[in-house]
Amino acid sequence: MLSAKSTKGSNGNGADSAPEKEAQKVVDNGPLSLFVFKTISDPFAGQISFFKVFSGCAHDNDSVFNYKQQAQEKLAHLSIMQGKKPLPVTELHAGDLGAVAKLRSTHTGDTLGDSRHAILYEQVQNPEPAIAFAIEPRTRADEDKLANALHRIMEEDTLIRFYRDPQTNEFLIAGTGQQHIEVVVSKLRRRYHTEVTLKAPRYRIAKPSAHMRKDTGGTRNSLAATGSLATAKFALSRCHAAADLSLSMTFSAERFRAIMFRD
Repeated sequence: MLSAKSTKGSNGNGADSAPEKEAQKVVDNGPLSLFVFKTISDPFAGQISFFKVFSGCAHDNDSVFNYKQQAQEKLAHLSIMQGKKPLPVTELHAGDLGAVAKLRSTHTGDTLGDSRHAILYEQVQNPEPAIAFAIEPRTRADEDKLANALHRIMEEDTLIRFYRDPQTNEFLIAGTGQQHIEVVVSKLRRRYHTEVTLKAPRYRIAKPSAHMRKDTGGTRNSLAATGSLATAKFALSRCHAAADLSLSMTFSAERFRAIMFRD
């Protein structure tokens, strides 16, 4: 994995220049650096952060610095996972995978390490959501729990988006696919006892113009394989919301006969 190391500027005034990118060696004798690749919310232990030690050795109760959040953290009760069961350990070496609970400011994608050696690992670029649904709580009790429950799920799954549409004022939940959203709904029901309903989102249509607009289309179609070309002229005007929107094109019959039945 590439890391970005902060370097001093070459002008001698001590100003930081653009970080240098280089491959980090997985060695025990280097400065401590950890990368948090996953976060889960446990109902008993709270937030559990899973990380990989890329350099140095991490010891139980070590104090580390979160370079992204600019906050100090403490690695209390280090453990390794054996299935779903955490096994306490006293230290982790470079290349080891570990877990630690109850970090205050750390999220998925953050880098932890020695504050005297700034090493920042590149974050994984998540794809943009491909589908969105309107989400509504079924009861008032579900409404009170929904925001907090989704916030915890989004800490685990960074591909989920939850936001309000400024045009329709609907709450939308977006993900990589319909099955992805259904898994989130299942977690809300099973883990947080929150029932929700998914609906197709509404789309606001722009206000129609009050004036008629005329223009000439740029598409030309061949007439009856004669090699003659015709340009369509059309006019758009305001219609009632309940009326069907249609587009009609008219042109002179004399002109049509002159083209089709010419010598």
